[in-house]
Amino acid sequence: MPVFRCGTGNNHCEVISVDNYGFIRHKLDIKILILYILKRLPAPVSQSMLTELTIIDNATNYFDYIECLTELEEKDLIITTEDKYSITPKGIRTATEMESGLPYTIRIKAAAGAERAAKILSREAMIKTSHRAKPEGGFTVSLSLSDGLGEMMHLDILAGSDRQAVEMERCFRKNAESLYLRIAGILTEEPGKE
Repeated sequence: MPVFRCGTGNNHCEVISVDNYGFIRHKLDIKILILYILKRLPAPVSQSMLTELTIIDNATNYFDYIECLTELEEKDLIITTEDKYSITPKGIRTATEMESGLPYTIRIKAAAGAERAAKILSREAMIKTSHRAKPEGGFTVSLSLSDGLGEMMHLDILAGSDRQAVEMERCFRKNAESLYLRIAGILTEEPGKE
């Protein structure tokens, strides 16, 4: 319940404290929230993205959140692979059974955040980049884009240095769709047109 302090004569009131209605107060709720979010994601997620999705409007405490991640992993409800978190079948069952206990406002915000993250993760899954050193010098940079059904484009290109190869990968990840359209446009132009 809100606690107010009112001044005399000026009809001015200020809120001193607010009962955190709709906020997460217990570690069990934090665990359920983490499972609720992971259940809605199409691919494993980095800790930084999961943290951003879980600490909604400062509804959870960061240190409790980290402790809950560890406990969920110890109970085989989530797993970590290559520094990315995903939910296990046991975690999915637990989330399904318990998610209705989360405050409605938190569920809505978490679902919206998970939906945005799912789009990002789906896009990232369709873009592949890597590079390897060539024996004669330089690096072969491999770039590919798929549409979820199959590969739309695969390009191997030479880079002069490791730094240049990393930069090519970064730019491709950022602009893959527009680069595909530009290359396709160039390849489908009529000969002789400038």
